[in-house]
Amino acid sequence: MSKECSELVWDSGGWRQSHCMKSATVERDGKWYCGIHDPLKVQERNDKKHQAYLSRCCPCGIELKSYWHYCPYCGLKKGATK
Repeated sequence: MSKECSELVWDSGGWRQSHCMKSATVERDGKWYCGIHDPLKVQERNDKKHQAYLSRCCPCGIELKSYWHYCPYCGLKKGATK
């Protein structure tokens, strides 16, 4: 018997939740998850998105290159908020 993912997802209409219908591949803390909803992979994706967010200039919103120390448009130092 194949196990199903235990993560709750919204249906296509957006008005109710049901369990993910994908086959579970990994067990974490007694629950089974598919490759998409595996908590470790979800955390890795969130960390990657957060790093991309941190590499942007707050006022301008442009993506700063790793070798830039200041924003070329507003002159703000990398990591500063104002």
